[in-house]
Amino acid sequence: MAPVIRVSEDTYQRLQKYTLLLGGSYEMVIVRLLGFFESQGGSNSPSQSPASTRGSQLGKTSAEHSHSRKVEIPLRIHTAKTYSLIPVPKKARRFFPGFKNAFVLETDVGEMSVWVSSGPEGTKPGDPNAGGYIVGSDKSGRLRNWYERHPDLKDGSVLLVEQIEEGKRYRLGIKTEQV
Repeated sequence: MAPVIRVSEDTYQRLQKYTLLLGGSYEMVIVRLLGFFESQGGSNSPSQSPASTRGSQLGKTSAEHSHSRKVEIPLRIHTAKTYSLIPVPKKARRFFPGFKNAFVLETDVGEMSVWVSSGPEGTKPGDPNAGGYIVGSDKSGRLRNWYERHPDLKDGSVLLVEQIEEGKRYRLGIKTEQV
């Protein structure tokens, strides 16, 4: 039997708000919050205590911090194109759904079902830290088709992935150079 955690009514309502916003379970929200604190330096970082983050990033809705709804991914084109995949940098890993959790990627060649793959042996599906590549989950070759449609991509080109619906839907584009 799993341990029980008792919280105040106010805390429960706040947790419920994030569960509705992020989807999933209460445990998933708690795991994401813990992951956020750990990525900020964990318990060794008093400036990231719950009291100091109120009104900052955790207290805002997704629409309020849209800057965190996009991630840039630099390419090494040979590997990406050869194996029809998108590399996921470690610093951007939690931007995407858990290991082997399928999501929709909108592209200019159509929507495709993809997931984060390439975790160590024994990695459990849903692990938010595991995996290093986005791959297609069907045999349609759509990621290959997407790379073929963009022959101008080269080493150092930057992909731009925008979160449309967290954990479910993302949009793939190419960052254009600002002149």
